[in-house]
Amino acid sequence: MIEISLLIKLSELNGGVATIALYIVNAIFGAKLVMQPGVGAMGEALVQMAPGQMPA
Repeated sequence: MIEISLLIKLSELNGGVATIALYIVNAIFGAKLVMQPGVGAMGEALVQMAPGQMPA
């Protein structure tokens, strides 16, 4: 609820297109931050499984 009200206030100040662009950039950046640990863990698991070890 707070996020939506902030988006509405921001769009009143900057305009709708700028607000949507900022929102999209924020979503992309957030997705990259969330994916980094998962990709690292997957890489480690693949390295451990290559010689036949069970990943820890």
